[in-house]
Amino acid sequence: MITSNGATIIDTRTNTIVHEQLVPEQYILPVLEAARRLDLQFCYYTSEQLYAEKTLYDRHNWYLADVPVRSVQDIVEVYPQPCIKIGAYGDAETLREKRLELERLFADQLYVTQTAAQWLEFLHPEVSKANALKTITRLLDIQPSEVIAFGDNHNDLEMLRFAGLGVAMGNAHEEVKAVADYVTLTNTEDGVADALEKFVFALQP
Repeated sequence: MITSNGATIIDTRTNTIVHEQLVPEQYILPVLEAARRLDLQFCYYTSEQLYAEKTLYDRHNWYLADVPVRSVQDIVEVYPQPCIKIGAYGDAETLREKRLELERLFADQLYVTQTAAQWLEFLHPEVSKANALKTITRLLDIQPSEVIAFGDNHNDLEMLRFAGLGVAMGNAHEEVKAVADYVTLTNTEDGVADALEKFVFALQP
């Protein structure tokens, strides 16, 4: 199982981590300072805990978090705990421009990606869903041509290009649809099931 945008790979048979890449410690405070100047709010992911700044914690329902969530006044309090990724929340109308600015500032130092309309994530520079998928293909000794990947946002682009069949959800951003081999139905219309029926189950004898 790939989690944290590709930073962690878990063997679900044994519930053990088989691959993990942490945010380089020397870039944690600089990226927090730079993003703070752009009026972003933060959460800080460790392997055991998700820390969210109080203003952000109070604003969101964290029921989807796969680790316990704790509120802190300032995310800098958590540093220097080992960090899997940093999440940053901001205004949807301006977040793309802020992402481009942060990508420029931290080129070759961090992987900066937009995971939703109001969310950015900062990770180890070699982390991506595509690289995690490459690792899994090596571990399982399979070819990219044997892989189907599904995506709907900016952080899925490389993964869709890598997979033998890249499928964009019907509700995906246009740039995601543009690189996909196939556009399926939306998330709420069982788009994954639709594509699996078309490309996997329909081909079985």
